Amino acid sequence: MARKKNTVTPELRQEICDLYEQRNDKGKRIWTHRSLAKKFGLPKIYITAYLNGFANHTEYQKHNAQKAGFASYTEYRKHLLQKAGFASFTEYQKHNAQKAGFASYTEYRKHLLQKAGFASFTEYQKHN
Repeated sequence: MARKKNTVTPELRQEICDLYEQRNDKGKRIWTHRSLAKKFGLPKIYITAYLNGFANHTEYQKHNAQKAGFASYTEYRKHLLQKAGFASFTEYQKHNAQKAGFASYTEYRKHLLQKAGFASFTEYQKHN
């Protein structure tokens, strides 16, 4: 399933950082990571990465993996999944599908596509 491309310019990153630095009369931040993500339509990890000084979320994920002592983000993600009790990412996807009430991950993906307003995966691909 192809992902939506998030085009982020340096100007947008700077705007995000500037908004985050705004404070009210009591000195409390006006914007949270979540509210900035909602305002700009970006995933929260993007906002966190920019506010921590990274150019993109991939660099931030690699940094977190290295900080935890792993050579790559993939290894780190596998470790987190195993820590949560899943043998693989596929098993995690199956778990999410069953939790949502579907027999298989394929049915769950079809449901998510229909919920997003697409009749099929090919229609979704044409849209992107």
